[in-house]
Amino acid sequence: MVTIPGASAVTAALSITGLPSDEFTFLGFLPHKKGRQTLLTEIGSMTRTVVLYESTHRILKLLKELEAHLSEGRTVCIARELTKLFEEVQCGTPAELHELLSAQSEKQKGEFVVIIAAR
Repeated sequence: MVTIPGASAVTAALSITGLPSDEFTFLGFLPHKKGRQTLLTEIGSMTRTVVLYESTHRILKLLKELEAHLSEGRTVCIARELTKLFEEVQCGTPAELHELLSAQSEKQKGEFVVIIAAR
């Protein structure tokens, strides 16, 4: 499955992952330092789908943080390089995705849309 180019990476990513998208919260890029942990705690308690952006330099850190803040088994999808040649969507737990990206450094490159499934 591939996504069709559109006005927003958020809607493109939501359409291709198959996660619930009837209600979602879009957070953009999380803060680098101040307020980050507070926001991650809030994300862990949200009951609707959460969408955010992350850079190639911080994607592994974010997955580790999500592993600590999300309930066990909660699904996360990462969509990278949407509408480009190396478009890819991977879904799993934060730990599974961290392991996948750590093992294959080429999968750490690109622009990421991170979608956290509704609780």
